[in-house]
Amino acid sequence: MEEELLDLQRRLNSAEYVAEEIYRRNEINYPLVCYINNITGCYISGNYEVIVLFIGRARKHMKESREKLRESGYYSLVEEYLSIMERYLKSKGIEPEYSF
Repeated sequence: MEEELLDLQRRLNSAEYVAEEIYRRNEINYPLVCYINNITGCYISGNYEVIVLFIGRARKHMKESREKLRESGYYSLVEEYLSIMERYLKSKGIEPEYSF
């Protein structure tokens, strides 16, 4: 599972999936990219409990997003990443709960 997460983390910031303009603060999906990168940072540092907060924010953003994002390869990759990260957290005894 950890190897899968590492692979996804690399791909989630690659030019293949993330257009350069998504890193602009006024881009509608900038918050999603920030949530995903915060999850990665917390994972690397071992701060697993905080990851739940950012997964919830990412899922809420995706739920409220426009269709354009839903059709993108990035969105599918994020869905896969969040699902695997949730399984990883459960394996560590952390049960993700979201209120949105």
